[in-house]
Amino acid sequence: MEEIISLYISNITKSINIVIKCERLITILDLKELVAKELDTYACLFRLTNGKNLEEDLNILLSDLNINNEDKLYFMNKLNVERAVLEEWYRLDGHNWENSENWCSVLPLNDWHGVTTNENGKIIILDLSENNLHVVPSELSQLTKLTELNVFYNDLYSVPSELSQLKTLDLSDNDLCLVPSELSQLTNLTHLSLFCNNLFSVPPELSQLTNLIHLDLSYNIFELVPSELLQFTNIIHLDLSYNKLSSVPKELSQLTNLTYLDLSNNKLLSVPSELSQLINLKYLHLYDNKLSSVPSELSQLTNLTYLEISGNNISSVPSDLAEITNLELLILSNNNITSVPVELSQLKNLKIINLI
Repeated sequence: MEEIISLYISNITKSINIVIKCERLITILDLKELVAKELDTYACLFRLTNGKNLEEDLNILLSDLNINNEDKLYFMNKLNVERAVLEEWYRLDGHNWENSENWCSVLPLNDWHGVTTNENGKIIILDLSENNLHVVPSELSQLTKLTELNVFYNDLYSVPSELSQLKTLDLSDNDLCLVPSELSQLTNLTHLSLFCNNLFSVPPELSQLTNLIHLDLSYNIFELVPSELLQFTNIIHLDLSYNKLSSVPKELSQLTNLTYLDLSNNKLLSVPSELSQLINLKYLHLYDNKLSSVPSELSQLTNLTYLEISGNNISSVPSDLAEITNLELLILSNNNITSVPVELSQLKNLKIINLI
């Protein structure tokens, strides 16, 4: 049957909706033979349909094949397009993987390594982190309920632009030197992690990701804050720590929805006073930079609960910080501070202050 399948691949029209509709018809008899032999090449059935969903007319197909009701669930599982997509991925790249437990087995997809399904058996999360992946196939776009793809610590250079259904994507620790421009097409993304790569810029197209609320660019080699980030007006969490930033643009203050900002472990000599406009900010990390003073304007961040400025060259603490009435943690260790203003005692919510 492998030879027969190969023969038909080049004769498929682009408009087919079910496996038996092609220019050169695959007959019911052919399909019966596939079923009778119980071949494990169901990814071929998926390829024959040019990526169309077998499940749309699966009841009719199984009826035409004279499948008994008691066997129906088994064959629906076998002809499941999501199973076929994963089998095809494994065929392309599985020989490289560190962990492929239960892949291409008869077990439910939820039992395959890294696969999470919903109550209807549809794939919603794929987590193949630390697995030596070399490719992410565009066919994953057929997993219509897939919203989260975690491929942290692999050997990837790009992702397909067709995966527009994704909301969460983790491409961290993949030795990327460039942000894949294809990401700009994933306009439903809300969470994007690219930490621990070799990134120094982002493509202009990335500004199209206007739904982003969480972006992690830490542990890269950025020397400047990419201007494209200023378009992410809905962003809540921004991590630029462990880069080579020497300055922060005042325009960063335009991201008024920010509640978390991490600029630690860079080369900052100062931070712009305009950051005081980030009135929703709750967490601010500035540790391990080259700051010589604490900007008094930070006192206007009245919603701030966590402020860490340890590991700098600070010698004095402005008394204005006492105006940050919601402050709970204040970390000022590893500086040159010899005293703190008595006004800080007014911070009634302060739970921890570290000066050592």
